[in-house]
Amino acid sequence: MIHPDKRQAKEQEDLLTVLGVDTSQPFCSITVIRGGERVGEMKLHSPLPYARYLLPSVSHLLTTLDLTVKDIDLFAVATGPGSFTGIRIGISSIMGMAAPDGKPAAGISSLRALAWKSRRQGNLLIPLIPTARDLFYSGLYEHKKGDVRPLREDRMETIETLASSLPVENSIFCGVEVEKMEPILKKTFGHGTAIYRSGPYLGNAVASLGLEDLTRGCDLSLEVLAPNYIRPSDAEYKFLEKGN
Repeated sequence: MIHPDKRQAKEQEDLLTVLGVDTSQPFCSITVIRGGERVGEMKLHSPLPYARYLLPSVSHLLTTLDLTVKDIDLFAVATGPGSFTGIRIGISSIMGMAAPDGKPAAGISSLRALAWKSRRQGNLLIPLIPTARDLFYSGLYEHKKGDVRPLREDRMETIETLASSLPVENSIFCGVEVEKMEPILKKTFGHGTAIYRSGPYLGNAVASLGLEDLTRGCDLSLEVLAPNYIRPSDAEYKFLEKGN
């Protein structure tokens, strides 16, 4: 039997149209879900910043679905970690679409989205995103009763600190480029280490998690929507190196 509050939340969820955008990774995706189901998606991949064609792509997708921005009940965007430029473009675009009508906007961790895409592989998920400095963005998420929740804050760390800080037993390492990390993961954690390569497009995960946060009553105001950079930018690294 469904509790009345849960039934009301489910009925509300079935009526909502959600736009999810991910520009934090090299593979960009724009997804629309309605009633919790994906009804349209655009997948983009380019070495160029997405500023030039993100909004036209959103407009094209909505037109194809016979929708306008005003028909969107909830906006969701990947806040990182990932490309600093991509994150800024995604967040500013979502804010621009949500602000005129005061619509809610959910900021979703890219690591959380990776864990959500891998949720059927196990109950303890360790999403990883490699960086250019032999470091990892890492998260620790639990999949329980359909929900994917963080067990700690996302962070950036070395393979050594990763080994000492995470419960590897019964865990699934997951990510878009996790197979590139497989040699060092198996060398560090053993050849029986469970590794799952999730798909590169996170738009559907971002939209679905945004809807989950809305029904849980999270604060989805624009005032709290912020990048999840985790680490300093390359420009800040150079400044710090000069200072040393």
